[in-house]
Parts: sequence; structure tokens; C-alpha cells
Amino acid sequence: MTPLLPVPVGEHAAWERQPGESARSFEAFRIYSNVRPSERSLGRAAEIVLKSRHQMLVWSAREHWVVRAELWDHEQSRVANQARLEAIKRLSKEPVEIGAMMLAEVRARIPTAAKSLERSPHGLAAWAEVAAKLIRDGLDSANARSGPGWSPRCSSSLSRKPPSSQSTPAMASPEG
Repeated sequence: MTPLLPVPVGEHAAWERQPGESARSFEAFRIYSNVRPSERSLGRAAEIVLKSRHQMLVWSAREHWVVRAELWDHEQSRVANQARLEAIKRLSKEPVEIGAMMLAEVRARIPTAAKSLERSPHGLAAWAEVAAKLIRDGLDSANARSGPGWSPRCSSSLSRKPPSSQSTPAMASPEG
């Protein structure tokens, strides 16, 4: 009877060398499993390792290459997805941190900026508005970015341009 899961479960991951697997067979498996799935075949692997297709078929059947390669593909996807989630977390924190720094700058300048406020009362207000928007967008987008299919190119609160009726307060000094 064929076992439900032909790959040994234990100390070795399916894509690692299995107990009893020869070094040559394992090296051929590594080459086979590292070929892009859409191009993966025993014939393609045989060309790369300079072995006969028949030898590849024997090793593949005995060592369950197809299932092991699929498990390797899933592991690669899992690692890539984890890296994307970590990037999403970092990207979500950045606008909030920038906004917090801007608000701190506004708070620090309020007591000393009375004369500047007389000349340009909108300078600090514009900074505060942009800072609050960065924080709000950063917090809001953390939820939106966690959905399937999101990529950093889809949205970024830092890439949005302010409405044309406003100046760009991030570029101007809050003192005027």
C-alpha cells in the first residue's frame, strides 16, 4: 500500500537530503527543484546534470521528487510571503514615525514662533495638518495593506501629492 505522504516526516525537511538518498541523487534533485516550476521537468534536469532521462526517472520515483519539489515551492512562497509581511509592517510604521517627528517639531516651535506666526500663521498649521495626515494614513493603511494581492507599488501615503491649492509644507520651514 502506498503511504498517504510519501515524503519522510521527521528531522529532515522534504527538500533536504533524505536518509539513504545518494549524494548524486540529492544533487540532481536540488537542480530539478530549483528549476522554475513552469519549466521543471526530468528532461530539463537531465540536460543540466548531464545524466540520462531514465536515471532521473529512477531517482525521481524512488525519492519522490515531484512531491518534494512542490513542498520546496511552498516553502519558498511561505518565506517570500513572510518577507512581504515584514515589509508591510515597516512601510506602515514609516509615515506614522515621520508624522510624529513633524508634530514634535511643531510643538517645539510654537513657543518661539510667535513672530513667525504673525507673518505666516499657516506655516505651523500646515505642518501639523500634514503630520496628522501622515499618522492617520499610516495607521489606516496598515489594515488595507495586509490584504491579499497588496504590493508596495499599490499604495503609499508618502507618494500622494498634496492638493494643488496647498503649498508643500514638508519642504518649507514652519517659521515661514
